[in-house]
Amino acid sequence: MKKYWFLLLLTIIGIGISQNISQDENITEYNVSLNLTAEDFIQNETFTNETYNITIDNSTNTENTTEIIEEFYDYGNITLEINKTINLGDLFFFKINGSAKANFSVSISKDGVDIFEMYSMTDENGIFIGNANITDQGLYSISANYYNYTVKDVFEVKAYEYNLNISFMQNYTKNVTFELIYLPDVDISIKFDSVNLSKVYFARTNQNGFYSFNDLFEPNMYNISIFYNNESIYNNTFYVEPYTASEDLSYIVLDNDIISDDVAFSFTGFNFTIDCANHSINASKHGILIENTRAVTILNCNIFGGETAIFVKDSDQIKIENVNANQNKNGLIAVKSDNIEVRSSNFMRNEFYGMLFVRSENISVESTETETRTNLDVLTSLN
Repeated sequence: MKKYWFLLLLTIIGIGISQNISQDENITEYNVSLNLTAEDFIQNETFTNETYNITIDNSTNTENTTEIIEEFYDYGNITLEINKTINLGDLFFFKINGSAKANFSVSISKDGVDIFEMYSMTDENGIFIGNANITDQGLYSISANYYNYTVKDVFEVKAYEYNLNISFMQNYTKNVTFELIYLPDVDISIKFDSVNLSKVYFARTNQNGFYSFNDLFEPNMYNISIFYNNESIYNNTFYVEPYTASEDLSYIVLDNDIISDDVAFSFTGFNFTIDCANHSINASKHGILIENTRAVTILNCNIFGGETAIFVKDSDQIKIENVNANQNKNGLIAVKSDNIEVRSSNFMRNEFYGMLFVRSENISVESTETETRTNLDVLTSLN
């Protein structure tokens, strides 16, 4: 009995196979549609318990038809997990879930403009965790692409809403002290301005967001500004009241570097000690100015970039120890000042004078190096 061979095409979403079957020659209707379950259809392929569509095609009509099997792979899809809101300055994290070792791409855009794009692959568990640094606040779109499948979402970047807690007073006497609590482990700058003085301190909060300030200020009206990420987070005005000689006892220890566009430290009175604790002082005029003062000790300082690192005038009993005063126009200048001791210090690479003593007596310099461009390392004048 003569038989016809028909090509059976089985189509599943993303998966398709073709298999030859036979029918009697008496069949005259070839377009047949059947609904079968996976349990009703026996194949070497694996199917799930769903309904499938089978179409019989009579386009092949020959006795010697070769069996044709085609496979179409289901690449599946991916899911995207994100935080819908983050704070400005925090990293934006996203998680991709999908097939193992699957290639994908991720893009982030704002106002239709792509700001981030990456290509990567999931791990053996089908997971990838990535991050992006977002520098502006606003609403963003994220898109993850896997073959012809795309998943999208949106998230918002908000500015930090941390409040600065500060114990600041309106009136001080010489020593300005305050404590603040802000973001943990961040760099801040503190600027003080008066009529003839501007000083900037660079500081960092600790892991608990705490920072303590303590420094000496001349009597005057000041404005204080605190900055984080170049934005002002605090402003106030305070007054340093005049003080009497009985109050002139001070021991200052720096806990940060000092930058000033005028004089960084100015001493008038008696019995001062400043320990820089190896921090640096960068002042455009004088790093340390001592005038009409008795009994001053300067320890462990790095002073650079100014007209004069240490300027002493009309003062007595000045001790300088373990001080590096380099790359200034002048290192140490003392005018009409007596009983000056310089020990274990370095006054190198200054432009004009390493150390200059004018009308000053009883000068002692020990274990100290000096060198200038003009070879005026140590000069004493009685005029």
